[in-house]
Amino acid sequence: MMVKKVKVLITVDSLNSGGTERQVIELVKGFSKNKDFEVSVLTLTSNGYYDKIVKDYASLYSLTAKPGDWKRVSSFNRLYKLIKGNSFDIIHTMSLEDSLMIYVLSKLLNFKWINGSIRDADARLSRRQLQKRYLLKQSTYVISNSLAGLKVYNIKRRRFTKVIYNGVDPNRFIVKNISEYSKGAKEVRLCSVANLTSYKDYNTIIEAVDSLRELPITLHVFGDGPLRPQLETKVQEKGLQKKITFYGSVSNIEKFLPTMDCGVLMSFKKSGEGLPNAILEFMSSGVPAIASNVGGVSEVIKNNFNGILVEPENASSLSEAIKRIVEDRGYLSFLSGNTLSVIQGKFTLGRMIDDYISYYIEVVHG
Repeated sequence: MMVKKVKVLITVDSLNSGGTERQVIELVKGFSKNKDFEVSVLTLTSNGYYDKIVKDYASLYSLTAKPGDWKRVSSFNRLYKLIKGNSFDIIHTMSLEDSLMIYVLSKLLNFKWINGSIRDADARLSRRQLQKRYLLKQSTYVISNSLAGLKVYNIKRRRFTKVIYNGVDPNRFIVKNISEYSKGAKEVRLCSVANLTSYKDYNTIIEAVDSLRELPITLHVFGDGPLRPQLETKVQEKGLQKKITFYGSVSNIEKFLPTMDCGVLMSFKKSGEGLPNAILEFMSSGVPAIASNVGGVSEVIKNNFNGILVEPENASSLSEAIKRIVEDRGYLSFLSGNTLSVIQGKFTLGRMIDDYISYYIEVVHG
């Protein structure tokens, strides 16, 4: 038992809906039950979708109310005073923008900086990715949520380099009744949970549904973002309004998942996924997933065991996978029956929190 609490500040650009944001929620929930740690959260911009939920479990600080204002010198000064005044032992950054600021402050103040910004396996050499690669090279303490992420960013495994898989709380979820899959006449309800941004390949999903419009399938899209109007227009132009429904962002996705039959997640070849939280949430409800074989997706989906891996940016590959689960409900039932064993083996919240506790202690005393 530690005598002094370890004070940890987790930073992220915002708490809008998304996989990283949902993972922050799981972290603060888990650490709220541990008396040896005092965990707080800092966002660069306030008024995020999940702000209220985080406040139930941890102190929440925000630098600015408007996106982009965090770049001002006054915001940097506020962050400097906040860190100095609270004497945090560890500051754990989760995204690029906060890592840029914390990197500078780590040279001025006495704390250990953990760079946890590897939450993707993006091989593109954009300005953002080059900045991230530079910061990772300067970091002694690095956490990735996938092996694929370490490989893409060319981070060699060393003492303080750690892969900690995302974890979900199984108690949040109601497990789907597998016997429902035996009802062959029942429509197959596909679902997607992701931000509607250029990082997700929704056009391929829409094309696949369009090619299978005669089959008993519907697609239910949970998430919001700048591409929503464009995607809704495309659905209308193709006459798929009865096939595809947009729900926007929801904070209680676990209530919807037991009514679904299979998750779908498509990403682009180069903007690779790290370890998608959505897939873990699907499987925690007993719902298998069809996903593009990019990044760390294959670290959670075992092809033809708890889901199906398809070629990225390939509507035909996705269509074939969907058609198979529609026509062979026994196969769909088999996939569903294997989801929970994968989650319980590597991806529970308890396992994730234990891994973070061990790592934080090693960082503080290392």
